Amino acid sequence: MNLLFDSYAFLELLNPSSKADKVKQLIGSADQLYTTVLNLYEVKYRVTQRASSSVAEDFFSSIKTTVHVLVIDEDLSSAAADLKLQHPKLGAVDCHALAAARKNDLVLVTGDSDFPKSDKIIQL
Repeated sequence: MNLLFDSYAFLELLNPSSKADKVKQLIGSADQLYTTVLNLYEVKYRVTQRASSSVAEDFFSSIKTTVHVLVIDEDLSSAAADLKLQHPKLGAVDCHALAAARKNDLVLVTGDSDFPKSDKIIQL
């Protein structure tokens, strides 16, 4: 199974919890791991905010070496805007992640309860 991790999924790796254990299990069982460039932005920002820039850089580097990073183009942003209209509680980064998952036939991994229920979304 090919998975797209949103920021929430990555950030769980920094917390000792059952959700972190589930994320590790998904990483081990996935065929390929993906994220978007916007999720990388959010991860780096949040880790720097909560810990330090050096911790964020190390975490950011480890993600980039193991995960395929999807770029955001005009078509994907248009699809994300359509999703925002359908799901107004989702943030812009989340809408782009969902649009990328749908476009690339990936299963989205998140802990954010604002995402719609779907067999293509794994809720942590």
